[in-house]
Amino acid sequence: MIYQILAVISFALIFGNLASVSAADLFAGRGMKDTYMPAPETSHMAWYVRGDIGYAMHADPDITESGLYDLDSTSMDDTWTMGLGIGRYFSSNIRGDITWDHRFEADVTGRTSEVPFQGGRRFGLSSDVLLANLYYDFKRGSHVTPYIGAGIGAVRHASSTGVVIPDPCGCTGDILEKDKWSMAAALMAGITIDFGGRTTYGGSIKDAPVVETASRWHLDAGYRFLYLGDARTGDIVANPGPGPTIAGDKVKDITAHELRIGLRYDIH
Repeated sequence: MIYQILAVISFALIFGNLASVSAADLFAGRGMKDTYMPAPETSHMAWYVRGDIGYAMHADPDITESGLYDLDSTSMDDTWTMGLGIGRYFSSNIRGDITWDHRFEADVTGRTSEVPFQGGRRFGLSSDVLLANLYYDFKRGSHVTPYIGAGIGAVRHASSTGVVIPDPCGCTGDILEKDKWSMAAALMAGITIDFGGRTTYGGSIKDAPVVETASRWHLDAGYRFLYLGDARTGDIVANPGPGPTIAGDKVKDITAHELRIGLRYDIH
C-alpha cells in the first residue's frame, strides 16, 4: 500500500516538472524583443472554496460478529463520493482546508457458519467524512502545480437494514441499522491546473509584452488514501420470529483508494 502512495506522489512531481519544461520550450529561440515573459503572477487570494467528486475502491474489510466470530469471504463494493470545503492560503507553498464528503452507500458482505444465523451477510454502509487538511504546493503560480497533503478528522458511518442469506440450514434474520462515529485520516497527492490566460499589452503582437495572469479558478485532480476506522451494524434478529437475537457485525479498519477531481475558487 505504501508503494502505491509513493508511486502516485512521484508521478505528480514528474508530471509537474515536465509541464513546466514544456511551457518553457514554447518560447525557446525567441529574443527579448520578440516577447517579454515574466514569471507567472501568483494569486494573492487568501481564501478559497472547493467542490469535489470521487470514486472510491475499498479494500476487503475485517468483520467480526457478536464480538466473537470472524466472517470470511468479506467484501465492500466501490462507491461514489461528493464533497465541499473551505480553505486558506498560508504561504506560497502551504494551504489548508476543512472538507466534508458524503460517501454513497456501498454493499458489505461476508459469511459465517459459527453462530445461530449461519450463512451470508449483506448490508449497506454510507458515510460522512469531516477532515482538516494541510497541503504543500511545489510550484504554486505555474499552470500545473503538483502537491501532497495529509488530513485528520472524524467519520460518521450509517449501516442500513441488511439480511442474513441462509445456508441449507434455513436460518434467516434481519440485520438492524446503526450509526457510529470513528476517526478518519487521509494522505493525498495530485496536481492543480490554473485556468489563468495570457494577456498582451502594447503595439503589435510581435513586440507586445506577454504577461501570465493567475485565475481564480483551479482544477484539482488527484489520489487520496482514506482510513475510515470502524463501523457497526445493529443486532441480528430472527425473521420470522420469535427466535434468537445476537449482537451485530463490526467492520474494522475500513480503507479506501480514491480518485478525485474538483474545482477550487479563490474568493478573497
